[in-house]
Amino acid sequence: SKEIVNRSKAGLFSPEDSLVAYYTQEQVLLAQRVLEVDDVGWSEKTLLVGFDLESNGKEAVPSTLGKVKGSLVNHFSIDSYDGYLRVATSISDKWSHKIGDDELMVEKVANSSSQISVLEFSGNELAVTGVTPEFGIGDEVSSTYFFGLMAFAISPEKNSVYAIDTSVTSNPQVTGVLRIDGLSHDTLIQLIDDDYVLFLT
Repeated sequence: SKEIVNRSKAGLFSPEDSLVAYYTQEQVLLAQRVLEVDDVGWSEKTLLVGFDLESNGKEAVPSTLGKVKGSLVNHFSIDSYDGYLRVATSISDKWSHKIGDDELMVEKVANSSSQISVLEFSGNELAVTGVTPEFGIGDEVSSTYFFGLMAFAISPEKNSVYAIDTSVTSNPQVTGVLRIDGLSHDTLIQLIDDDYVLFLT
């Protein structure tokens, strides 16, 4: 029998269960949802911590740090392509809470939205090069899939699929919205070729 020896350890303290790991041959990227205080009260962010795999994967060395707006849509929300990282995130509805006339008053101050951020590795930093305009305003995007330079974000609530072009890394754009009946949180997407996409609902 072969003895397995743990030659190196590196980690990230995660205070909640929203940690997502993304792997390449050269790196492990850990994504963690965090909350930051802002003028409204708080804002959702995703912290990205990269570990380089060295010595044929025997060592994991902390290497890069970055941050994007919003929380990951699902475990397919991170993708690397041609030296860039794409991250799909959503921001929840924001509510204010006030006490008036001896009762608690709750008011929505901002609708939910989604976006895709494009990042590049710059030394020890994951720098954002471009972010799509917000899409799915007031909508719930439940999953995102990347195929080459294109991404597709699914909203079962409104039977919508958002097509996003990330070919211009400084200016990714939503290029269209498809309306497909029967979409669900379990809907899968498969790219057939450059012209056709298969949706399994």
